[in-house]
Amino acid sequence: TALRLGVDRLQPGDTFNIIRFSSDATSLFAVSQPAVTINRQAATDFIDRLVADGGTEMRGALDMAFALPPTRDALRQIVFITDGSVSNEAELVKMIHHRLGGARR
Repeated sequence: TALRLGVDRLQPGDTFNIIRFSSDATSLFAVSQPAVTINRQAATDFIDRLVADGGTEMRGALDMAFALPPTRDALRQIVFITDGSVSNEAELVKMIHHRLGGARR
């Protein structure tokens, strides 16, 4: 529900991608896409196929998210939504801190 709400609230000019993670990670798009109707529908279809199973391995998803080229002149936001607990939270926070570069903290 939270993910669907996030997609619904995208504005014209926004770009987005969705990365599914559990024991592995996959992304909806190879690179972030504009929030136009066809891409938002692809996101809705992707969300409808999500199944909560496997682990809560966020590192692969973080690597994928940071590897996506940022949209020029846009505020980059990476949002994680999980139904599980994260056991290596301190390690992930340290990784995020080192990879943020010029992004806001």
